[in-house]
Amino acid sequence: MDKLAMAQSFSKKLVDNHRAEQIIDIIISNRHETNEGVCHSHDYCDANMLMLEVFEENNLSIEDESNHALWNEVWDLAKKNEFFYKMSQEKAREYLAQFKDRKIADIYDDYPTLREALLVLIPDFEYPDHSYKKVSQLLK
Repeated sequence: MDKLAMAQSFSKKLVDNHRAEQIIDIIISNRHETNEGVCHSHDYCDANMLMLEVFEENNLSIEDESNHALWNEVWDLAKKNEFFYKMSQEKAREYLAQFKDRKIADIYDDYPTLREALLVLIPDFEYPDHSYKKVSQLLK
């Protein structure tokens, strides 16, 4: 079995089942997690069911103990690659629209997803340079 393809399939299922801010929260929480055995995807869903779908699609049984190590390896690969997630410009705009009348400085520290979305739209985004602007000014 191709572990990378399985990790990508699992990641796609996870991303497809969550909003952008949830995926970013999972990724950021995993970055700060010190216990390697913990994955914050479980904060939002039973991610085991998504992995089970991947195994079934590859005709692999989790009942077979020899597949337990593969399960963990695929999961670790997906987590290490942050579920291969790249926020699209469309998703970034959609997320930022909820803050359109707010100044960047007023919300920047409270919303990690906001920072990720701003970087999608403005790759060289520097906080102090845009802190006085409203989000709507950046969405133009």
